[in-house]
Amino acid sequence: MQLITLINVTIFQGEWNGIVLFLHTALFVTVLAFYTMTKNEK
Repeated sequence: MQLITLINVTIFQGEWNGIVLFLHTALFVTVLAFYTMTKNEK
């Protein structure tokens, strides 16, 4: 996630803030769902 933010700030001068925020949120929700599913299996 930090790499995406770094690329957005350095290369695109922060023009893609909405897209980066969406990617961070989607990745977080996906990982949280995966963690919850694997935790319930044990």
